[in-house]
Amino acid sequence: MKDELIKIKTAKLAKEKGFDVPTQKAYDGVPMLCTHTDSVFNTLNYNSELGGNYCSAPSQALLQRWLREVHDIHLDITYSGKQNVEREIEYYVTGRQLSIGIWDSYEKALEKGLQEALKLIK
Repeated sequence: MKDELIKIKTAKLAKEKGFDVPTQKAYDGVPMLCTHTDSVFNTLNYNSELGGNYCSAPSQALLQRWLREVHDIHLDITYSGKQNVEREIEYYVTGRQLSIGIWDSYEKALEKGLQEALKLIK
């Protein structure tokens, strides 16, 4: 099991909304994913002024945690259905149901939920 990185569309939105947590991975604007280093001791804030066109590429879990701890935005994904079958998935942001849709994976629903949660930041 590994953490899913956010997609470039979400990364650009997160940068616009002030996500400033150092990461090891970033999108260079092409959208090509690049890695700074394999060491956890050498992460960079790609979203800082020095980052240029780069956008930090955190895991979905890290961005979800940042939304919760910095902006008090809680994102919950719930789904019903069977394994290996499209499931109806709902995502809730701070207790409000924002969407019900058919997604083929939890991670795809979470990605959409992260985008919608970021849009709530003024």
